Amino acid sequence: MIKLFKHIFFLLVIICNYESYAQTNKLTCEMFFDEDSIKTIVYETSEGFSFEEQFYKNGQKKGIKTKFKGECHGVYMNYYDNGNVKSIEGYLYGVEIGTWLYFYPNGLKRKVCEYGFEKTDIYLEYQIDTILIEKANSNKYAMKDTLFSGFGYKKPTTCINYYPNGNIKSEEYFSHLKKCGVWKYYSLEGKLLKVENYNTEK
Repeated sequence: MIKLFKHIFFLLVIICNYESYAQTNKLTCEMFFDEDSIKTIVYETSEGFSFEEQFYKNGQKKGIKTKFKGECHGVYMNYYDNGNVKSIEGYLYGVEIGTWLYFYPNGLKRKVCEYGFEKTDIYLEYQIDTILIEKANSNKYAMKDTLFSGFGYKKPTTCINYYPNGNIKSEEYFSHLKKCGVWKYYSLEGKLLKVENYNTEK
């Protein structure tokens, strides 16, 4: 829990300092939709940091990206065209860290992913009705039936899926690209429906 708070604090510090970096460092790139509509602005610092702002054609901010010597480093923030936050993601020298937050266009929380430095990543998947909104949260991970598509990832992972009422729908565990642990499935009301034990598999 202490490490989690440290990760969140790290992300907040970078968010708070982003505007000052953008105002005090060198503008290196501008791209436009047309004469009056800017698409992308990139700032760079002498220390190797770069800060990129992206915009929708209507002028609303689309995203903020920070890098260090070409690697993702710091906060990536993405927005819907209505101005609401779409996602907040954190990196440390190219590695996913801390708490990633995803939201619906109306601002309600959709998913929370917790990335650790050591042993466990936790995924909280939010659903509307019974429709899974997003099976895979990156090309490294896949939820549900398309288990670990793409490159794969060997950190132990816990996937917790939720019903729209906030109750847990299922608890799933993976290690080295394989199912492990005790999987549990629940009803909409929270009643335990099924248990699958993968601890016996070698």
